[in-house]
Amino acid sequence: MLFIGGGDVLSQLKEKVKAMKIAEKVFFLPKQPMEILYQYTSLADFGLTLDKDTNLNYRFSLPNKLFDYIQAGLPVLASDLPEVRKIIDQYKIGKIAPSTSVTDIAATMKQMISDDHQFVLWKENLKIAASELCWENEEKKLMQIFKDVI
Repeated sequence: MLFIGGGDVLSQLKEKVKAMKIAEKVFFLPKQPMEILYQYTSLADFGLTLDKDTNLNYRFSLPNKLFDYIQAGLPVLASDLPEVRKIIDQYKIGKIAPSTSVTDIAATMKQMISDDHQFVLWKENLKIAASELCWENEEKKLMQIFKDVI
């Protein structure tokens, strides 16, 4: 497992890895420039976005990594946040974990890895999502807003 970036639980994760003596299986890298991050992302089996519903910002956010995973063609394992769920359900590109507990995340990961047929479907659906959820489409919307205002 590879964790890239930071976050409020990073130190706890590192301690847990150390305590469980699994440092040879779990790796941590600091934030990376986008072009380097994409090289790592494109090698993964699936992407995780596991923010907790601790405040309105998290509850209604759409993390950049969700779109990075979509563009890289990675099925997504996500925590159950409304906006993230909408995209995963609409495009059928991954699974929502029942909770952010270690057991639920691990069980959901195992389900995702073991279902080859579903994995193929997610990969096909990711192509559609990537073609629709991209900057080129959003740029047109943004330019129209500017035209309407000006």
